[in-house]
Order: sequence, then C-alpha cells, then structure tokens
Amino acid sequence: MLKLQYEELKSLKRTINLDEKANEVWAPLIQRQQVLILNTFKKFNHSKDNEGNTLKNHLCEEWTNKNLDIKYTNDFLAHELMLDPNFKLELPEPHAYEPYKKEFIEFLSDSLKKKDYSFAPVLIHNIMNSLLHCALGSKEAQNKLKDVLDDDLLLQQISRGSLEVGALMKFVVDTMGSLCAPDRDKMVESLRSLDALISEPLIAGIIETLALMKLDVANYQLRSILPFLKAHGYQYELEMFLKRVGGFGNLNKTERWLTSALTRGSKDSLQKTFVMGIADILFTADNWSLNTCPEILKLDYGRLKESIEKIKNIVKTACTLLHMEMHARALRNASVLGFKKKLSNDLLVLLSGIEKEFDKNISACEHALKLMATFLRDLDQPELLHKDKSSLTNLILQSYNQENVLNRHVKRKLRSLIEDILSSVLKTQTALKEWTLPRGNVEFSALENHLNDLLLDINRVVLHDYMVYGDICKQIIASIRTETHEAETD
Repeated sequence: MLKLQYEELKSLKRTINLDEKANEVWAPLIQRQQVLILNTFKKFNHSKDNEGNTLKNHLCEEWTNKNLDIKYTNDFLAHELMLDPNFKLELPEPHAYEPYKKEFIEFLSDSLKKKDYSFAPVLIHNIMNSLLHCALGSKEAQNKLKDVLDDDLLLQQISRGSLEVGALMKFVVDTMGSLCAPDRDKMVESLRSLDALISEPLIAGIIETLALMKLDVANYQLRSILPFLKAHGYQYELEMFLKRVGGFGNLNKTERWLTSALTRGSKDSLQKTFVMGIADILFTADNWSLNTCPEILKLDYGRLKESIEKIKNIVKTACTLLHMEMHARALRNASVLGFKKKLSNDLLVLLSGIEKEFDKNISACEHALKLMATFLRDLDQPELLHKDKSSLTNLILQSYNQENVLNRHVKRKLRSLIEDILSSVLKTQTALKEWTLPRGNVEFSALENHLNDLLLDINRVVLHDYMVYGDICKQIIASIRTETHEAETD
C-alpha cells in the first residue's frame, strides 16, 4: 500500500482542485448537477424574493441515493471511479420528475398569461448559477453573465415593469450555445427554433438542457481525477474513510464481522479470513442491511447486495436444471447444452425481474416446465405424465427454499468456487480477467457465463477493498487474537 505523508497528500489534492478543508468537494458535482431537473421541478414552492412574493423555483442542494442511503461524497466518487473508470453521472429517470415538471409548467403558463414575471428573479438566479458552472474555464464569460443576470438589477426592472424576459431568455440560449459541448448543439438549436421568445416549453427546455450541460462539465472533471486516483487512490480513499468514520476506534461492525470469520479458523491468514468474511456475507447474510454492514464495506453495500441476489438466483436455476435432468433422460445428454443455457437465461431474467418471492418462484417453475415440454416434443420424446409433472413441480419449488438439501448442496459448491477464486486473486493481488469452470462442477455447466460475470464483479470489489483496508483488518485481527489469547490464559 502507498505510504504518503499528510502534507504531501494535501499538496497532491490541491493540484487537482480538491479542497482539503471539506469532505464534500466532489459531492456538489452530483448534488447540484445530477438532480437539477428533479429538484427544480419538485422543490419550487416556498421561496420568496426580497419583496416577499412567493416564488416557485427553489433548488434543493442535497441529494442522497435513496436505494443505498449513501451520499455522493468524495470517497464514494473516488471509489466508484477506481472500480469503474467509465463511471459517469447521469440524470434521474424521467418518471422521477415528470409530475413535478407538469406542475411547474402549469404554474409558468398561468403566470405568463397574467404577464406576472415575479418568478423571474429566482429562476434567472438558478439559471445563472448553472451557466456560471458551465463557464468555469472562461473568466470573461463569467463576468458577462454576472453583469447581465444581476439579481438586484432584475428586481429593479420587475418593480418598474421594464423587465424584458424574452430578451433575457435569448441571451441565456445564446450563452448556452457558446458554452455547450458539440453533442448538445442540436438541443440548443431546438430552443432557438421555438416561436415564442418566452414560453413554458422554452423555460423547461433551458432547465433540462442546462442540467445535461452541467453533467458534461462534472463528468469531464471526474475524468481529470483518474491520473491522481491511479497513482494515489488507495491511500486517498483510506484517509477519507478514517476521516468519515472518526478514526480507527469506530469500526465495531468490522470487528464483529472479522471475529465471526475467525471463529472457524483462528490460524488462517489475513487473506483467508477476509475471503471467508466476504463469503459469509454472500451466502449467509439473509437479513444483511446497512445497519449491519461492516464499515469498510459500506461503499460496496449495493454491489454486494446485488451479488447476493444473483447468487440466490443462480442456485435456484441450478436446482431447477438438476431436478429436470433427473426426471427426463433426454436432458442428461451433453448435446442439449444449448437448451439448458437458454432455459438458464430465461430463469435468471424471471427471478431477477419479479419482486415478490412467491410470484417469482412460481413463474420460474412454470416457465421451466413449459420449455421442457416443448423441447421433449421437438425431440419426439414422451412427455411427462401428469403425476410426474406434479411431483417435479413440487421438488423444484421445494429446492428454492434455502434450507432444502439440494439448495444447500449447490450453494456449498458455489461458495467453494468463489472462495477459491477470491483467495487466488488476493494472493496474487491481480484482478481476475478470465475464468473457466473447473471440471466436475456439472451443476453449473449451463451457467458458466453467468458465473463468470458474477465472479468478475465480486473479485474486483474484494481486491479493491482488501488493498484499501487490508492494514486496518490486520490490526483488528491482531487485536482480536491478543484478546482471545489473554482470555484463554486467564
């Protein structure tokens, strides 16, 4: 691991415009860009101008990933970029903001009909801030924006009834055209083509286009961070993590997690203990949540949760195929591997696409039997008798229970595969690039591609976290062993 002095690290951060006084330097790139549309349309109800008029354009400055309950802080962005150099910020799905956009446009339409431009100061202020961000590389453009879109000047023009909103909108669109990336030229031209100088579609289009322009700037800035992360990312993430949690002494969940992994083999190496701990999460953590997640794995909570679900679905699919092979001799032939792969693909899509556990299990089982019947007919093989089909249905559904004997057998073999791969990755400290299913694992013969994708995802996360937090885990394990030894001596 890299060993950098704190002053040296601060100097490095300054060279890429990271402010060492704050832990949220990159966060505004998302807090003010990624959800600009959502927050503009959703939170525009209770702001007031200097004269006390209620305005409907208030931008919310904070955003949290609701699925992961993780804020987009510096260490989170650094982590994402190190795991995926192609990571980029994106706007929310349209359905997340369409209801608020509709309300926003209705408000604008009503105000424009009445020639009531009281909404203009806050709206222009927010538009100006967005344009200023897009003009980060040009002091001249920033100064011109501040002169034309001055808050006090706008309020005076409104009070005198001399505000030329249409001219302001034209200035805004022209400025956007001079600042936007080539990919956004068509969007800006479509704004210029609108007949009315001031209209609801024009204002909504400006807001949406600016949101994308700000994302372009933010993603460009993130790309510029990559050389720094490549050279110093592990140490930087560790420093930011310790700062966020308040120091080494606040890792109680990590300590409990490692203690549990050590109870089955106190003489295991650090790498083996780390792998067993990850395997425990992937295969036994049914009620795993952010509240129980080890602190060092919190940034990967979403990824690990997704891997847990993939493992459950792979195990169910393998169980389904094994039961079908037992009931139909034709399915035991290696020449039908193509059919098994198609069935596996279908089942994994069904199991991942249906929310309720009972519904997904029934759908997967029914689909498997339907495809099996069609396949047997195509081979001129006798179809299963009704009683055999009923028996097979029950066996498949029972195997979806994690306590079922076949389910546990398949899960045990899959866990052994994953542990072997992760141990090898940590031993060589080289990311897995390709993987071949070892001989004798007939349970997964039709699932090799899916296993390959799963292993690539898991090994990338585990290797990264080990490189960042390995020294911390080593210290915790040494402390656990010392306490255990002292307790045994007493």
